[in-house]
Amino acid sequence: MFRFLVILALLFPKTQGAVQAVSEGPDGVRWAVTDAGEILRSPDGDAWTLFDFNAEYAGYYPQVTWRAVAAGGGSVMVAGLDADGHLAIYTSSRGSVWSVRVLEYTIAGERHVLDVAPASLSYDAQRDSFILQGVDGTRFEMPGCAHCNRLI
Repeated sequence: MFRFLVILALLFPKTQGAVQAVSEGPDGVRWAVTDAGEILRSPDGDAWTLFDFNAEYAGYYPQVTWRAVAAGGGSVMVAGLDADGHLAIYTSSRGSVWSVRVLEYTIAGERHVLDVAPASLSYDAQRDSFILQGVDGTRFEMPGCAHCNRLI
């Protein structure tokens, strides 16, 4: 995997950070994220555009170091850690406007907020849900309905 990321990094435009994760959606669009808060997009794997999340949202959202990305269901999701070390997840339909993802879930009627270090993100087309894998082994399902989040 590391060798794959190094080879892909040679194809990307100049970034401030190191590439942390790469994903390809069912539409063939490729996505990548860096530890400097950059989000890269390519329709073909050759021409990449860079979106500097931290610069674009300075003063609005906290600074983020990305660790994971996944695409599917007509959207893309990125996960990382904010400046205080807390989980930060954002979604977008085209990669130009990003919205924070609610991380609340309930167990036995009690409300909780997920806060783990992300290891990876994936998209489950059968369930139309994004799945976050935490470095501690936590698995968290995020369907289209934010009120339907759940630990797996």
